[in-house]
Amino acid sequence: DKNISLLQDEVTTELFKGTYHKIIHAKLTYSPHECPHCQSKNIIKWGYKISNIKLLKIAAFNSLLRLKKQRFLCKNCSKSFSAETTFVNKFCCISNDIKLAITLELQKNISEKDIASNFNVSSSTVNRIINSFFKEHLPSKYFLPEALCFDEFKATKDCQGSMAFIYCDANTGRIIDILPDRRLSYLKEYFSRFPLKIRKKVKHIVIDIYQPYIQLIKALFPNAKISLDRFHLVQLINRSFNKTRVRIMNQYKSSNERYYNKLKKFWSLLLKNCLKLKNERINRGRMFDYSIFSEEEIVNIILSQNNELKIAYEVYQEILISIQDRKFNKFKAIIGEFYSLSNTLMKTSLKTFKKYLEYIENSLNYNYNNGLIEGINRKIKTLKRSAYGYKSFYHFRARILIANKLLVTK
Repeated sequence: DKNISLLQDEVTTELFKGTYHKIIHAKLTYSPHECPHCQSKNIIKWGYKISNIKLLKIAAFNSLLRLKKQRFLCKNCSKSFSAETTFVNKFCCISNDIKLAITLELQKNISEKDIASNFNVSSSTVNRIINSFFKEHLPSKYFLPEALCFDEFKATKDCQGSMAFIYCDANTGRIIDILPDRRLSYLKEYFSRFPLKIRKKVKHIVIDIYQPYIQLIKALFPNAKISLDRFHLVQLINRSFNKTRVRIMNQYKSSNERYYNKLKKFWSLLLKNCLKLKNERINRGRMFDYSIFSEEEIVNIILSQNNELKIAYEVYQEILISIQDRKFNKFKAIIGEFYSLSNTLMKTSLKTFKKYLEYIENSLNYNYNNGLIEGINRKIKTLKRSAYGYKSFYHFRARILIANKLLVTK
């Protein structure tokens, strides 16, 4: 501000509120055009008022601008007023430079408490900046991308449902909106505000294995193809096979401790894609009588001792490879071939696959997946963890949108 002039060249160091600060001494004065109360021009100077304004740190020191603000008196209405500057807002002792710096820091994965400490302000100040400096994020109801990703995450206790709902553009990964409830009734009400003409333009939606999303899409997005995220398909069969391994392993705990230990130690090899097993043969220690085996040979030895585990492993690997190779006909044939399995856990997964076969076909035939939105959710969880949780959903939502550079300053 051109109206601010330094009173001395040196920067002094003083104890201020229990902390040493670098103090810059300056004066603010000018000739006002008129009285802000009565618009009279009959104004005289009326002394000074000293304000201590917080600045950005100087060489890691907290710093203040000790500003002598000119006071004025209107001889017409007998009211006084102070000189004003764009450097700091009226009735405020925190410079606008600090506020702008805080808005930039809010985009990083840092807790608000740490941001407050870095800029020598309170957490409430950072909170107020979030609420006052940024425009509210209101997505246009006249636009939706052609491809969408739906997902959910654990947000705050004041959410209506157990999980918050988030959706984004499947091509760019740009968040469109975050909602406090993922239940069907709430989502139907929310998406109904988009005109049918706009909803018809959505051609593809990627979801987790969650039935209410399917009901929502069928009801409100008539032209949208539904894909189940491939990662969740792999995760489902992976967990079923691993639970089968643990159940069989526990059966041998007392009767065959050696086989029990093999199943326990080499669990990762059984879960690994069989095409990625290493052929390198090394000494496997006491468990294999110090013999030399490759990873593939170890898996074959373990499977040869239990037929149920061998069949479950075969199903798991066949499904894994068919998803990896994006071969739907092979995937469908595997389900038909092994559908009559006696293994309850694996059969449950196959039943789920059979139920959603139509959507799995889209998953394997199209390149869309939920990778982008899962990455966003990972960032959200990190943000929440760094802050040790949030109480208010709308405050948490604002912080997420700021971190993803979707809220702009006013």
